[in-house]
Amino acid sequence: MCEPANATRALHTLPSTDLGRQHRCMEPLTTMDVSIPRTPEAHGGIALGIGSIRGSTRRLLAEDAEAGDAWLADCSARPDLVRDAWSLEALAPIRSGAHWLVAESRLVAGMEALSRIREERRGPVLVDTTLDRAWWLMPPDSGRALDCIRGIRAEPWGMPLHCPPTGRQACGRIWLHRPDGSGRLTAPAILAAALGPVGTPLTEASR
Repeated sequence: MCEPANATRALHTLPSTDLGRQHRCMEPLTTMDVSIPRTPEAHGGIALGIGSIRGSTRRLLAEDAEAGDAWLADCSARPDLVRDAWSLEALAPIRSGAHWLVAESRLVAGMEALSRIREERRGPVLVDTTLDRAWWLMPPDSGRALDCIRGIRAEPWGMPLHCPPTGRQACGRIWLHRPDGSGRLTAPAILAAALGPVGTPLTEASR
């Protein structure tokens, strides 16, 4: 069994235009802006409210992961084997072709490109911090369009992509933007615009 790499530290370097925008929009609060409850009962109510929000968030994340796992497993000819691999904390090989193609980029370039794509336009992106690679799931009819995007390599039809489940990392791989069960994929034109005119050609395969 492989040792899961610490992908969290690498992912903290992901640029976030949203974060910068939030800093620009936020103004310092004054006592005129907020009212802080002073009674124990009020503090207890706040604690209960925060606990409820956290519980709801955990449930939503679990539901998203379950939907994403179901969709991803169904992209395989043997969903049962995919789930068996995940239950053993291993990667499950899922072949591209019928449901999506795979475009490979370098890790940092992929992270930067993802930060430039609006949330509703993002498809699943798998990364491996030890191999310095990111894999984008693209529409199955985008083969020729992928050949025109500098900085990525279109993997051949039928290539097995070794995937962890959507809710956690395995063997150094984690979903930077995980499948949500909707089947949404990144359009080639969107990826090309996000990568920009300059990209580093890939020369080595790392699946």
